[in-house]
Amino acid sequence: MSKVDLRLLSKIAYMYYNDNMSQHGIAQEINVSRSKISRLLVEAREQGIVQINVSIPVTRCFDLEQQLEEAFGISEAIVAPVYSTKEENILNSLGQAGADYLLNHVREGMTVGFSMGETLKKLTSYLGDEQQIDCEVVPIMGGNWPKMGYGLDANTISQRVAEKLGAKCFPLYAPAIVSNEDLKESILSDLTVQNVFQKSLETDITFISVGVESSSQAHIHLLTDDEKKQSKEANVIGEVAFWFFDSEGRIPDIDIHNRVIGPSIEQISQHSKIVLLSGNSHKKEAIASALAGGWVDTLITDEHVAAYLLRSLKEDGKQQVEPEIELK
Repeated sequence: MSKVDLRLLSKIAYMYYNDNMSQHGIAQEINVSRSKISRLLVEAREQGIVQINVSIPVTRCFDLEQQLEEAFGISEAIVAPVYSTKEENILNSLGQAGADYLLNHVREGMTVGFSMGETLKKLTSYLGDEQQIDCEVVPIMGGNWPKMGYGLDANTISQRVAEKLGAKCFPLYAPAIVSNEDLKESILSDLTVQNVFQKSLETDITFISVGVESSSQAHIHLLTDDEKKQSKEANVIGEVAFWFFDSEGRIPDIDIHNRVIGPSIEQISQHSKIVLLSGNSHKKEAIASALAGGWVDTLITDEHVAAYLLRSLKEDGKQQVEPEIELK
């Protein structure tokens, strides 16, 4: 783009944003059509001449948080407002909220656990290295598997958190799920694996996200035909660290759990404070079921899911609460 063209874009952008002139007024001033002014303003943004920064004064939905705490009996709820229709932007808001929570609650000497998922990966990106915490970080499950995206496994997430905090990380050098129970027992007989497994049972705070049990989710392909049948019969609706749970948040006795490398969330919750970091509308039923299980201490979610959770309780007649917003 020539200097003349850049000068024209700059002039139009200045008149529109700084002089508060209308597009029609600018069109008359430089003798072009209003539609061309509109196109040039878009081009000015694409060229970086115009850079828009949106300052968001409200980052918490306090009324919804209080209602969730009272309705579900959880110790704390953090609800991020939704300003975007894009899932990626909602995940960013949840990641920021999760990172803030971690920095406000994790103390020196603590052991912190992590499961897997995109939302927890987002959390790591919002941790700076300015706050150093001498703690231990541990995955609550084995590492990667072929259908998982890069950096979403519990080992990588735990390592990134430890690096940001200057903490010690104890990776679990084992698959997240194996082909049969005998192989699982063989892996768990390793002393190093046993030590990390035990640490995951002794965490002070554990950050988890939920997966959705449906044919559209990659992890459904991990199940054998018999396990899929068992899952359907058990009314499975979601999973945490490959431990599947039903609509009441209970972990049913299905064969796939005999192949998972890592303790169940029910086991971990006996000692650890469980922080569920999850949102977006396609996960709302699984989040509701996790809360029904009684093993969630803190919920970090978005305002649309929060409204759904409160409305679903009201519709079920379990709690007379009125959400502050409607789910769009």
